[in-house]
Amino acid sequence: MKSNFVLSKTALTKTQAIIIAIIIIVAAVAGVIIYYYLMVPAESITIGVITPLSAPADYISGSLIKKCAEIFVEYQNAKGGVLGRPLRLVVADQTLDTGTAISHLMRMVTSDRIVGLIGPWESSVALPLAGATETYPVIMFVTYSWADEITANKYKYVFRVGVANLLVSKGTIEFVKWAGYRRAVAVCEESAYGLGMWDGLVKWRDEFYPELELVKIVTPPGKTDYTAELQAIVVMEPPPDVIIMNNNLPHVNIMLKQLHEMGITPNIPIVSSYAFHLVDPKSFWETVGEAGIGLITQDYASPYMEYTEVGKEFVRIWKEKVGETPPVWICWYWDTLRILVKAIEDTGSTNPDVLKDYIEKIRIEGTTGTIYFVNDPTPGSVMWHQWTGFTYYFFKLEAIGDTTEHQIYPPL
Repeated sequence: MKSNFVLSKTALTKTQAIIIAIIIIVAAVAGVIIYYYLMVPAESITIGVITPLSAPADYISGSLIKKCAEIFVEYQNAKGGVLGRPLRLVVADQTLDTGTAISHLMRMVTSDRIVGLIGPWESSVALPLAGATETYPVIMFVTYSWADEITANKYKYVFRVGVANLLVSKGTIEFVKWAGYRRAVAVCEESAYGLGMWDGLVKWRDEFYPELELVKIVTPPGKTDYTAELQAIVVMEPPPDVIIMNNNLPHVNIMLKQLHEMGITPNIPIVSSYAFHLVDPKSFWETVGEAGIGLITQDYASPYMEYTEVGKEFVRIWKEKVGETPPVWICWYWDTLRILVKAIEDTGSTNPDVLKDYIEKIRIEGTTGTIYFVNDPTPGSVMWHQWTGFTYYFFKLEAIGDTTEHQIYPPL
């Protein structure tokens, strides 16, 4: 009896030991889980920004794009992030070197694991970056990268909430016809934007204003003296009655000053397809002074238009953070970030193929109107992953400090 009692007691001790060991293991696992969820931050969702941040690229616009993304990440994280995960931003300088930009994209996709990309600016870089998303899949948005091929090439993951050369040039010719100009010289920078604008001007001139005579002057970007190129305007006979500028910052400011110094303006008016004076109005007027008076600029927002509720909120946020009204294309970058977040939240996915399928069919209130994409499968059509819900406005700068006070088209 004593022997059996000892064995029973020994067996009970082993059972207890096993139970205790199981309890310890379960407690340890539970502790790890609790620590992970309560102490370790959730894995972030990362957005990439590749944008110009140094000369000779348009670093002025690039700095605003970067600021927009930073404000959005702060705004969204204050609302709880995305799918309960914080947003994170990685930023790189686009420069004007295609290889550098693509190298940044490769790193961001493979190492940083970005789910979306914004910020490519000059079309000469944005276009090859768009092509590189076929090799390094990620949703990419542009707004003011105007090369038609960005959407016409039908890239799988690339969307444009903004304008294209073919669409901008149509508005320019409509205005030139309305204003009654008959002989125009187009100063086009040697880039996808500048030369693409020329192609569009010719197309729309031929289609609905064949009486207009068009002459082209090509200018290389990044120079500090354009006297030689602009001298061609001085010797034209008969002289043009309008100059159409298709050039980016910062060199477009140089041209504006030199045209004034050469006595070409204000005798011959300038119409710019790009409202570059709105990127940084204070800097613009400090740089060009009287040379800016008389400039006519084309844009897609007006003091007389009505922003949506989304737009009003963003304008308020931007003014609080930056101290001035945002250019319209910055509003559109805000829209692209909202589209990306909505796609992730509604699909519960960060897979670029899932997001692409969702975004193609999205309909969402944007800052300046409803956003949805036209997806025309016709080869070569610019209307692929392309939004078209913008309006053409033209303004004349009549005094130093003017921005959009004097809308001349559409007539008020």
